[in-house]
Amino acid sequence: MPLLWHEFSILFLEKFIPQTCKEELRRDFEQLCQGDMTMTQYEMRFADLARHAIWLVPTKRERIKRFIDGLNYGLCYSLAREVEMYARFDQVFKIAKCLELVHRLEREEREVKMTRGSGGFSGTSSGGIVSVCHMDALVLFDPGSTYSYVLSYFWICPVIL
Repeated sequence: MPLLWHEFSILFLEKFIPQTCKEELRRDFEQLCQGDMTMTQYEMRFADLARHAIWLVPTKRERIKRFIDGLNYGLCYSLAREVEMYARFDQVFKIAKCLELVHRLEREEREVKMTRGSGGFSGTSSGGIVSVCHMDALVLFDPGSTYSYVLSYFWICPVIL
């Protein structure tokens, strides 16, 4: 009976990667944090190191949990509920990329406003809950801002007005 790819990978790594290298890669995986990496860089590094620490992420749920735990605090906090909702890894990654974009846009907007001296939002922002595609979503409108945001449990992404 032929081997599955997963089984082949384990056997290959056991035979051709020295134990000292495997231990170093395992430690790197255990200590992996996003830091100043982009979401794509972090996901690629996570996937590369996870191959060497299969026993640390034996299930899809554990893999997602460990991925989220290594994210920067704001992203980690925002994605914590995805572990409970049984989202797939690719869904968690897409949401994290979108959140990363939102955080970057907010940071850039704050920096622009600080250089202009306005020091923050226009002061006329408003928000509330609206129904979007039959789901409740939290909405923040700031007329003096470049972006307004629609946040819901299932979808988080900036809406360019």
